[in-house]
Amino acid sequence: MRLGYGDVSEDAAKFADYTGLDGGGYLIADIDGRARTESGWYLAYEGRKLGLDSRDGVMTIGKEGVFKASLSYDAITKRTYDDTMSPFTLSQATGNQLSLPTGWVRGSTTAGMTQLASTLKPVDIGHDREKAGLSLDWRLSKSFGLFANFSREDKEGNRVGTAGNFTTALQMPEPIDSATSTYEFGFNWTGQAAHARLAYYVQKYDNQVNGVSWDNPFTTFNATTGRMATSPDNESKQLVLSAGVRLALDTSLGFKAVMGSVSQDAALLPYTITASLSPGALPRAALNGDLSVNHYALTMSSRPFDKIRVRGAVRFDERNDDTPSITFANGYVESDMGRMLASVTPQRYDYKRRQGELEGEYEVLNGIKLFVGMRGEDLKRTNQDVDKTTEGTGYSGLRILPAAGVSLTMRIGETHRDAADARTPESWENANFWKYNQANRDRDFLDVKLAWTPAESVTLSLDGSAANDAYTLSPYGLKEGNDRRVAANVAWMPKEGLTVYADGGYQIMQATQTNQTGVPLTSWKAEHEDVYKTLGLGAKWTNIGDKWDVSIDYARAESTGEIDTVAGTASSFPDNTTDFRSLRIGVAYRVNEALRVGVGYRQEKLESEDWALQGLQPATVATLLALGADPYNYNVDVISLSFRYDFGGPKPQKGE
Repeated sequence: MRLGYGDVSEDAAKFADYTGLDGGGYLIADIDGRARTESGWYLAYEGRKLGLDSRDGVMTIGKEGVFKASLSYDAITKRTYDDTMSPFTLSQATGNQLSLPTGWVRGSTTAGMTQLASTLKPVDIGHDREKAGLSLDWRLSKSFGLFANFSREDKEGNRVGTAGNFTTALQMPEPIDSATSTYEFGFNWTGQAAHARLAYYVQKYDNQVNGVSWDNPFTTFNATTGRMATSPDNESKQLVLSAGVRLALDTSLGFKAVMGSVSQDAALLPYTITASLSPGALPRAALNGDLSVNHYALTMSSRPFDKIRVRGAVRFDERNDDTPSITFANGYVESDMGRMLASVTPQRYDYKRRQGELEGEYEVLNGIKLFVGMRGEDLKRTNQDVDKTTEGTGYSGLRILPAAGVSLTMRIGETHRDAADARTPESWENANFWKYNQANRDRDFLDVKLAWTPAESVTLSLDGSAANDAYTLSPYGLKEGNDRRVAANVAWMPKEGLTVYADGGYQIMQATQTNQTGVPLTSWKAEHEDVYKTLGLGAKWTNIGDKWDVSIDYARAESTGEIDTVAGTASSFPDNTTDFRSLRIGVAYRVNEALRVGVGYRQEKLESEDWALQGLQPATVATLLALGADPYNYNVDVISLSFRYDFGGPKPQKGE
């Protein structure tokens, strides 16, 4: 058991994101224990960070080799912004209505909203997630077993919601209140040379917020309120079969099949919240969405001779939209503002993807291995810009083990993607614009990995890679890109109980894109460059004088994002930058075999600049009512004091 107290110097949403370390004091509470009987029954439990909003725990009871049941719980806090403001108030009665203050004065711009400044109030953006689960395993025999897993996840809070009304837009705190329930049960079988697992998996999503309505803060010619749908309730079902077998010639085969469906029958919202604009009755009450999603994979690994190794895989994925066709014959309503008279039939999006890969390795000399490999993909789509893309990759490389403790792997290769059967663009689309993931692309790549143990107490590793992309057949869109990465790590154990490490990384990504805009059309070009740098240093020294443990870790990460544009005259966006620094120090003292006292200090600092957020307050842009989020900047100190007591004596060491 561990109990103590910690203190966080200030509130910072990004620092508390997922950690639960909000500003102020908090309780340190961890528990763990186990018990076992001579007949094989056992009980184990563990709880971590129980004094925080982000916490988890699990309790397991069972009989060795026969039965096991586990009950688990975990909670995570998602903290997005804590400096945002809004004049909206969420109705507690409905949970989905955002209202403006009584007497609100609408304006054609934010400057005309005379009550805005006086009615703004703080609203944190984020949510809490809680998940509880139960898992059961029962061995009916040495080879055959049953299993079942159940879980429920609840989310509650809000996110940044957006809405537009032709020429104006707003950000609002959109409520979150949902539950996801998961069920899985099946059996597994294990033989001397084969194994199999069959499971039936169901996941249900239940959204308590069926739609969001809001008062329009702008002066409008039609609607004073708006409404939009949120994520609908849905259900996913899967039948999953996986199996493997070991054959002669050191060969193994694996197979996996997933046959699934997704259904969605949530009620459709009316065309508009403004009844006078409605085209009439909906063609049906619900979408009655129905998808089938299937996946099949076969893998093979073989070593028929001592010097030869072969591995390969084939995969097939498909998505079929079987939703009954629905046509809105009398048109639709845009942004609760105007009725569009054209008949609309939403399109269906299906795909079929076939993938395969094969790699062979041959040991030409002792410690020197050559390998070659290939990968291929054929992807067919419906109702997309490109009906089909075919991609092929070929590579070769060398693995060298010149001496004990040294290994070097080098690989070089090329990838080519061909796009075929482009669809006819709509009248309002730019026929020369190609989406990067559906365009012809040539890629060259190289990667190197080195591991070296010059002494028993020292290990070194170095990874590096480079890739160049060219979209030579795309008139507009992404034209080229490249990626360079390098990372290094050093670990040193100068004496028993003392470990020192250092690691660092560098990455630079560059890309060029072009397009046309305006009337008459004007060509433009943008050059992107993103640079990332990381550094980590640390040491851990245990059992100093049989009493003390000390650890120290330092981390730093920097990034810079640049966008330079050319549109008639050269210009550029402001740089996006981040500078992250973290220092952690921990000291523990063993009072006796059962009691340990720990002291910790953590200092973390983040400075960032983001031109999309910098200076954007609620009324900064005339036609945008914003939430006023700022780029992340904080400087937080955390101190802690804790006591750990092991009831029943010290915990057994590994191997005991």
